[in-house]
Amino acid sequence: MDKNRLQKLMHSSVDTIVTAGFDGYVDSILRVRCPGDGFFSTLREFGEYIAGKSQKSCSLELHREAQKIGGNMPIFSHALSRLGVTVNCVGAMGYPEVVPLFKGLGESCRLFSVSNPGHCQALEFDDGKLMLADNEDIEQLDYGTMIHRCDREQLVSLFEKSQMIVLLNWSEMKGSLSLWRGLQKEIFPQLTPQKRSAFIDLSDCSTRSSQEILEAVELIRSFGSCFDLSVSFNRNEAERVAEVGELVYDTVDDLAMQLYELLGCNRLIIHLVDGSYCVHQGHVHVQSNRHIEHPVLSTGGGDNFNAGFVYGLLRGLDCDECIAFAHGVSGYYVSHGHSPYPEELLSWMTDG
Repeated sequence: MDKNRLQKLMHSSVDTIVTAGFDGYVDSILRVRCPGDGFFSTLREFGEYIAGKSQKSCSLELHREAQKIGGNMPIFSHALSRLGVTVNCVGAMGYPEVVPLFKGLGESCRLFSVSNPGHCQALEFDDGKLMLADNEDIEQLDYGTMIHRCDREQLVSLFEKSQMIVLLNWSEMKGSLSLWRGLQKEIFPQLTPQKRSAFIDLSDCSTRSSQEILEAVELIRSFGSCFDLSVSFNRNEAERVAEVGELVYDTVDDLAMQLYELLGCNRLIIHLVDGSYCVHQGHVHVQSNRHIEHPVLSTGGGDNFNAGFVYGLLRGLDCDECIAFAHGVSGYYVSHGHSPYPEELLSWMTDG
């Protein structure tokens, strides 16, 4: 992206509102100590060590590097709010009182908490992460619970005043189908008919049944009829949905195009470690990503990618520019351990 254009965008205000839902986690970021000294650097190294202990027992020490806000919705919302966007956060951040940790989401985040959060231990490695989740509290959140604690009229008002509706982490929430069905039947039909934008990321759906995934696909197709809809996957998630949809493909380009057609969305995004694919108006846009040799924090990298892409959409940018912003926000986050403010993002995207 042209440097002068980038500076102009970063220095101008963003007069938009986004409403996002519905998860929330308290994340403990951990490193696993090797026997002797240091930490396991890769998932492969860790996995091979554990496999070698089959028929035995072992004990490993965990080093907690941080405790932070977790869940796709809170991390996404925090990243987007740092770029100057107002975000209505509807989700599992503590009930009846908001957990103090979530009060640090930022002044641009308005909290509408309807459930206690889940808890996640994220084991960090240089080549990925292992997420160990306790979903007991968050599994109680379904559509009935949500409208009891944040009434229907308030939900309609939040969505009505938003330029973008963002639905995240369908996969890890037991009540997600109930939440989406309720939105489809009771909330979205009450919105004025002007074309709004929506953004969806299912998250890792490997634990969901094929029938549940097929129902989610049908709901996404129905959302596409009333929204300018973008759907985001990482490769693992994309391949799982393709498997359920019985898609046949040879390359990531093929996979992206077939998912685009299956879901009937306006944009289909697949983000990888080294680049991203975005299908829009039948054309596949491909863009490589800056390599981060020593990531500081990978947990939340995908959420920051999504925040950057949504920021680009809100600014009216084309696909290639949206991907550039997505790569910029996620790259900064992974290399620095926190989401960027505009000046930090500008410096990162124009450095080298």
